[in-house]
Amino acid sequence: MKRPLLTLTALAAGSATLLGTGAQAATVPTVSSYITGNIENSATTDTGNQLSLGTFNTNVTTAFANDQGGVWDFDAGSTGSNLGAVNDLEFGTSQAFSVQLSISPGNISTGVAAGSGRTATSGSFVMGFGSTDPYTYTFGPILDSGDNVVAGAGVTQAGLVVVSRAGAPNSATVTANFSGGGSASDTFAIGGSNGGDDTFFGFVAPTGQTITSLVYDGSTFTNVDDFGFVTNVPEPSSLALLAAGGLLVLRRSSAQVARRRRG
Repeated sequence: MKRPLLTLTALAAGSATLLGTGAQAATVPTVSSYITGNIENSATTDTGNQLSLGTFNTNVTTAFANDQGGVWDFDAGSTGSNLGAVNDLEFGTSQAFSVQLSISPGNISTGVAAGSGRTATSGSFVMGFGSTDPYTYTFGPILDSGDNVVAGAGVTQAGLVVVSRAGAPNSATVTANFSGGGSASDTFAIGGSNGGDDTFFGFVAPTGQTITSLVYDGSTFTNVDDFGFVTNVPEPSSLALLAAGGLLVLRRSSAQVARRRRG
């Protein structure tokens, strides 16, 4: 299903200003976790607003089970095709929620990494870049299955893997920008081997904030694989409680109105 892109002028914790609809977003399913044995390095550690691969993988696996996150592995739903600049990432076991992810510049595609000096860390496909310019992944609103914006919801953790390339050492920097105006970043010297120095970068937003974007800036052509994220969408049990509470309020209001009319 194609969904309209919701353009944002602001995405703060709990609020988003929508300007209307534009390009159609490509819907992409996500998976539950990383294949950590295929990733040699974690540039980020569990300090400040950084997360290690082990911690992030545990968090995103739990989030997927609770319909709160997922991992775009560039295989499911996008095999061998050019990617649009905007993608709807459906997440969780039910795939009922989605987050819109815009990528700029838009000259990106998937392609088989094997044979090009690079190896995918999961499956066979990765995200390929058309230049060495910095690439920005901007998170849009969280949508429910009816394409309604989930109020107050956003991405609180995000990570990706920079794939190593044979004969092309890479000084890679990934930066996470937060809704409160701050940011966190890390730089890692990735060696020039085919599949021997793949490196993870992961971040967590400060309490009460969300991650508005990730920016990848590398010194050479390479690929990104396994783009993961965790959201603060309420768990299904919490949503059920909210719905039950709302129904109870409506019933009480109706009963009060009925009593006043009888009086």
